[in-house]
Amino acid sequence: MKLNRHLKSNNGFTLVELIVTLAIAAIVMTVAGNYLFFGNRMFAENEVKNTDKYIGDTIFDFMREQIIYATGVEVINPAETDAAPKYEKIFDVDKISDKENGFLCFGPKEVKPLPDIYGESFYRNNGVSYTVKVKNDSLELYLNVQVYNRDGEMVYETGANIKNLNIALNGGNSIIITGAEENKKEHEYVNPIISLSEKQVEKDDELTILANGLYEKMKACLDDYYKLKNKTMTQKEYTDKYGITWPGVSNDIFSKYIYNNLDSNNRWPAFTAKALEELKKLGYNEMYMRVYLNQNNHDITVFGNTKNQIIAAWPETYLIYKNWDEKGNIIPKGTWYIVENKSDKINMVNITHEEIDKKIDDGKVVIFGKEE
Repeated sequence: MKLNRHLKSNNGFTLVELIVTLAIAAIVMTVAGNYLFFGNRMFAENEVKNTDKYIGDTIFDFMREQIIYATGVEVINPAETDAAPKYEKIFDVDKISDKENGFLCFGPKEVKPLPDIYGESFYRNNGVSYTVKVKNDSLELYLNVQVYNRDGEMVYETGANIKNLNIALNGGNSIIITGAEENKKEHEYVNPIISLSEKQVEKDDELTILANGLYEKMKACLDDYYKLKNKTMTQKEYTDKYGITWPGVSNDIFSKYIYNNLDSNNRWPAFTAKALEELKKLGYNEMYMRVYLNQNNHDITVFGNTKNQIIAAWPETYLIYKNWDEKGNIIPKGTWYIVENKSDKINMVNITHEEIDKKIDDGKVVIFGKEE
């Protein structure tokens, strides 16, 4: 009987080969796993950093935009807890518990609580804070915005100098610092209230500028009289300047002094073309701007007169510039009034502001159309 022979096969794996293969596979899987783990971790960390940056940049850009184009900017020292904001809108931080950071709030100062402009979900458990550096008499400030995580660690910050473009154009001089420390040129505050104005300041028309100019010239003459009275000006200096040889005032002499020092070619300022056009419709072909000093109570009144005389013995007018309020305080922008009927022309001799107010209340003097 013939037996079958079983031959050995060389196609299988030895135990050593299997162990080596499994070891290599384990190493590869470990490396790949670590790569995936750290890759995901780095992605998550980068996403967090990008979120922190987005929050900080968004807050900074919004504040920067508001500060640049505001017509008025005020920074309030946080130590001045009772200071009322000067302007109508304010920046503040709604702080998280006892931390210095929180959510940025912005809105009308009358609104309580001030609205959080982005909402809590925007911050993703973060908070923000801002620092302001501002110098005296400057239109520029440095703003730095910081982002903090839930543990109070700062995770991002951004900042830059911001120069306002509209304060000077609207008659302002600089950013206002309320509660500024004396003898310091630069002030740095954390989370100060910043108040902003968006109102366009009304520019004075030419009639107002001319009238205020004449008022100030007569007031300067009157101020010299008070200097004489208080002995900060000598009688000789007073006489040399005005020709007044006694310690008193004179409307005629002051008016002559003002007239001779006007930059208007030896005439009182004429009303503007637009105002004259309106006056001609009412029967006034000419009108010059004059100023009168009541020698008794020292009320100063700018008025209109149809004659270009240096002085008038009995000055009369149809037009009055009222630049005082109901309490008699001088205001920066007055209103022109005209008599309702020509027969009611006003005698300026020793007239008081109170008497003019009575004529206005009686309806004999009405508002004249102001030039815009």
